[in-house]
Amino acid sequence: GGGGGVGGAGAGGGGGRVGAGAAGAGGGSGWETGEGRVVFHATNAWGILATTTATVHHGETPLHYVSTNSITPAYPYLSWETAAHVLMDAVDAASDGDRILVGPGDYAHGYRDHLYGAARVLLDKGVTLESSDGAATTTIHGYREGEPIAMRCILMLHSNAVLKGFTLTGGTALGIYPLERKYGGGLLAFDMQEISDCLFINNTALPDGSGGGAMVYESGGLITRSTFASNTAANGAGLALWFGKNTQGSQLIAFGNQAEISGGGFSIDNCARVHSMLAYGNHAGHYGGGFSIANNVFIWNTTSEDNSAGLGGGGYYFIASTAEVYNAMAWSNTPNALGVASNHLPHRVYNSLLGGDLPTSVVTYVRLNREPEYPNAAGGDYRLQKTSPGIDAGIQNTWITNRLDLDGFARKAGPALDLGAYEYWARVWATLSATAYYSGTSSWVNLSITWAPDRVLSNYTVSLSLPPGWSVGACTGGPPATIVSPT
Repeated sequence: GGGGGVGGAGAGGGGGRVGAGAAGAGGGSGWETGEGRVVFHATNAWGILATTTATVHHGETPLHYVSTNSITPAYPYLSWETAAHVLMDAVDAASDGDRILVGPGDYAHGYRDHLYGAARVLLDKGVTLESSDGAATTTIHGYREGEPIAMRCILMLHSNAVLKGFTLTGGTALGIYPLERKYGGGLLAFDMQEISDCLFINNTALPDGSGGGAMVYESGGLITRSTFASNTAANGAGLALWFGKNTQGSQLIAFGNQAEISGGGFSIDNCARVHSMLAYGNHAGHYGGGFSIANNVFIWNTTSEDNSAGLGGGGYYFIASTAEVYNAMAWSNTPNALGVASNHLPHRVYNSLLGGDLPTSVVTYVRLNREPEYPNAAGGDYRLQKTSPGIDAGIQNTWITNRLDLDGFARKAGPALDLGAYEYWARVWATLSATAYYSGTSSWVNLSITWAPDRVLSNYTVSLSLPPGWSVGACTGGPPATIVSPT
């Protein structure tokens, strides 16, 4: 401890008189890293004593651990041997910038009540909550008998909060007003930095909520490489992305979700940067079996197949205006690929493969209306084959060209973008260019070959058809290319 002066109180010893209405402050030295409780005593001029206790976190503890089978859990959980059994214990021990590593297991104990509703984990500080072995072996459970009936798995309220690599299941939102308790069965994020590599399964926001699997609302950040399956809600049964002009969504899959009203797979409103998403086998009672799209939405390279809606827009449904769809594929949906709430609102679809008839208000730019030739749609494989009309049929801009497809490959494989969530990388692209010919001089022909980044090109044969009297001169190849047998 140390002594305090007038207007201060010593932590662990010493002390001083605090003036009326003043705030005391104390300091100490020699503390060990961890948590300590400091008791403050104060008296006024009449000798009346007041006492308060403060919990102090001391020292740098950047990495904390959680495990279901640690031997002796001990604050601040700095090793696997002393790891916390309860997720919120480790979160409470962490400070902004810390990382919490979670071992395999099922986590269904402890929770934090909040104005926005109860949650198994509340991330209201800038920490990273990450599984060590991935979502397949690490599960966070929501509702459990004897706890509040509305129990989310995760509530995120900090712009630097990160969640990586969990299965979230059994989460429930209240599904009725107030709004903060209505949305996000598995997860509700009012602010976050990243949500990635997660599986959201069997969560609900019924009877009238949105975002059964997850709701990201008025947030920035990125949600990516995640899957939403068998969730239920009134709207956006899989995932709802609402009012997040800086929210990015990418590499997302929704299947087997059920919405009472709209957006069986995804519900998107006022989000302009979403791409590489797949919705299949979802259902909406009214509209938008795969995607429900509202105002100021611009989505790129999505695939919506084998979805259904009771009243219209099995693949995509435009609820409001100023929404645009680029490089989409929607061939086999019930009752149709695309529907609109009003034929008086502007809707635009660019370079997309859409089956069946479209509403008259939809303006299409380069529409394909032919079989997409998926390799195994019945098995959920909606990638492209070498004969697919979607290859190199997309429109592009700098933003989407520099992104990744649903498989994690570069979005642009050939001379142009492909349609749908997947880019076709199983072929080799050869591009030729030649210098101008002047009589009596040599003319160079330059060949550029592009192939998938996860493959090795063995041999590639090139044939040149030359005019009479011409011949092939020197052949050169820079790394990694090697000329084997020029002829």
